[in-house]
Amino acid sequence: MRDAPEKRHVHSLRWIAAALLLLLAAMLMVPFLLTTPLVRLALGQVFPAGRLSVGRAALYPSGTLVLHDLVLHDPAALAQQPLVTVRQVDAAFGWAAVFSRQIRRIHADGVIVYARPNSPSPLGLLDLLFERSTSSPPTESTRGTLPIWIDTLNVQGIIHLEPIKGFVSARADWPLALHMTMSGDRMDPSRQFRIAIGETLQVPEEIPEKTAGAAPEPAPSAEAAFGLLTHVETQPAAGGTRVVVHRLAASQAALTIEADLLRHYTTTLPADLHGPIEVDLGALEVSGVISPGRGDVIEVSGHIRLQDLRLRSPAGGKHQFALDRLTAAASVESRLHSWVPAALEVRDGVMQWATLSYHSNAVNNLDASWRLDGQTLIIDRFVAEIFDGHMSGLLAWDLGTHAMPRCDVQMQSINMHAALANISPEHLDTEGNASGSLHVVLSAEGELSGALDLTFDGPGILRIGEIEAVERMLVGNVGLALATQALQDLQQYPFQEGRLHLKSMGQHSELQITFVRQLRSEADATPPHQEIINGQEVWVGSVVVPTIDLTVPITGKSLAEILSIVSGVRPLHEGVSEPHGK
Repeated sequence: MRDAPEKRHVHSLRWIAAALLLLLAAMLMVPFLLTTPLVRLALGQVFPAGRLSVGRAALYPSGTLVLHDLVLHDPAALAQQPLVTVRQVDAAFGWAAVFSRQIRRIHADGVIVYARPNSPSPLGLLDLLFERSTSSPPTESTRGTLPIWIDTLNVQGIIHLEPIKGFVSARADWPLALHMTMSGDRMDPSRQFRIAIGETLQVPEEIPEKTAGAAPEPAPSAEAAFGLLTHVETQPAAGGTRVVVHRLAASQAALTIEADLLRHYTTTLPADLHGPIEVDLGALEVSGVISPGRGDVIEVSGHIRLQDLRLRSPAGGKHQFALDRLTAAASVESRLHSWVPAALEVRDGVMQWATLSYHSNAVNNLDASWRLDGQTLIIDRFVAEIFDGHMSGLLAWDLGTHAMPRCDVQMQSINMHAALANISPEHLDTEGNASGSLHVVLSAEGELSGALDLTFDGPGILRIGEIEAVERMLVGNVGLALATQALQDLQQYPFQEGRLHLKSMGQHSELQITFVRQLRSEADATPPHQEIINGQEVWVGSVVVPTIDLTVPITGKSLAEILSIVSGVRPLHEGVSEPHGK
């Protein structure tokens, strides 16, 4: 009789054990059977607004989680449109490493990143990958919690660029590849990112050193496509994360933007400039380090170089300009307070271009070395071709006060006919080349002072039209009748020597003209004829002015205004105006 209760007890224990085993088996099978609901629940904790959704998910005993049809939606007004879609994500892990939050490999395939107007930049998605554990001591609630560790992350897909109003560009699909690895300390890991966007086979291994004086290169072909390569590393550092940009290289970047759109962002764009402005960049290369400093200070240092930048304004019009083959490079160091520059230093700056044309003028083959010390831009040396001649010099410019404490320019063999073409050729014109110097200083109040001195390289021809100061001088010296004869001689005045000196007189200017006439030939002589001079009839021939030594006051025109007219470059405030009717 005693055996029956014991048998029943053992039988009950067996049923309980079997039930526990079934319950344990069911619990182990739940992740495999209910993978999709559990993944959606987990995503809901990470993205409570429901911005990230998943179509279905599958978990395999081999340690692989597969997610299908992920969609990350745009926020706010664009919530119905996808920001990122992913066809499939494979995550491989070891079961023993699950509780330590370690993943061996994640591979995302069929990724589409949508870049559209009024949408967060797709590059902002990388913020999730840059996050790391805080450097402050762990609290009781976070003590022992390890950050997610991913040995390798691979992403393959495209960036879908949609047209933006004001930018003349068709839709584009750029290939996208991202590779990330983690290494170093478990709590403070380093991350290495390699990103390729577009046609990266065209990105050069290194931008070659070139000069603007080299033979002109053909413009990029229509088949050239944009490409971007990036190698970035994040490293733990005291006070934050150090970002090392080993290399960021881009090639064949092209953009066409409407001038009316630019006018919303700058007040210095001429009001009568309309139409598309074309921008083409042959190559860009950046490297450097972004490090946390004390407090909210961020220290930035690196090197930047761009090559073959081209700009084109709409053809025709008053403000037509074009820039060909601009190349620039510099080493940069800066300290930022809340991402606002507090100090900036630029060393070893160089800039070159092949041609800068504006209106009917052009500056060719510029080669300059420059640096930035605080708020002072210093051009230590520049050479260029202008008006069929050459110029060189140096300049210092305070970017804060806009003062220019020094500007010294030397000029050689300047075509004076081309230089005077913007002034008033019917009043003053010359044929011949001249050399000299320009020394000016610009105060913080905007007053330009200095002088321009030019001496003709050899004989030439001076043409003086109706200039009141010249007429007064001749009438005072020889009388009205002979002055008229002399003015005829000045209309075609061949000179042996010549000099022009222009200096500032506050809001006015003064021009000194000194010329020595060439010796007359018999062909220049005019047969004598009768003239009435001072009431008497006399016989006169040609009236020749042997020398000209004249000082002409230029009232109401400052030196800055005259140099602006000669160069063809108008001050920005003269070119800007509100559209009529507003």
